[in-house]
Amino acid sequence: MKRLINFLSVCFLLILSACGPTYNEAVAYNDSIINIIDNLNIEHAMLLDQIDGHNIDSLKITKKIFSEKAKTSLQRSEKIMPFAEKKEFC
Repeated sequence: MKRLINFLSVCFLLILSACGPTYNEAVAYNDSIINIIDNLNIEHAMLLDQIDGHNIDSLKITKKIFSEKAKTSLQRSEKIMPFAEKKEFC
């Protein structure tokens, strides 16, 4: 009887550990979200550097580049699949 209880306990623990996403999968999912944000940081910094009012043409060009990159980032973020039945990661 004791062996049976031990065997069932081990089986139950194996089933619980096999369910759900792993830590590495969660990290990879979070990294994919952060990667989208990080790719936009360069253009955002360039835009902020141009807001001095001295060169309007440069500001317009930088704004256009930032706007296009932001649209691309938005499209990439909309393609992210849910993780463990959720779209956000805490």
